Amino acid sequence: MSNEASTPSSVFNSRIRGKKIEFNEKDKSLVLKALSLIWAKMSKQVKSCSFERNKVTVCCSKGGRIYFDLIDEEENQV
Repeated sequence: MSNEASTPSSVFNSRIRGKKIEFNEKDKSLVLKALSLIWAKMSKQVKSCSFERNKVTVCCSKGGRIYFDLIDEEENQV
């Protein structure tokens, strides 16, 4: 048994069968901070957040939704 704390995400990650995405600790921390900021700024009402190509859909628990266009920072640097 691992020493990692049993959290909802660690339980779900342990059940992944097949290919699992691996992040280094720095990237994992950045993704966690970005998603936590979205959740907090949306008053913790985020029901789901889905990414499709360069678009993000955030659905709220009160039935509303909002779309965002993603920006590829590497493409914008000349």
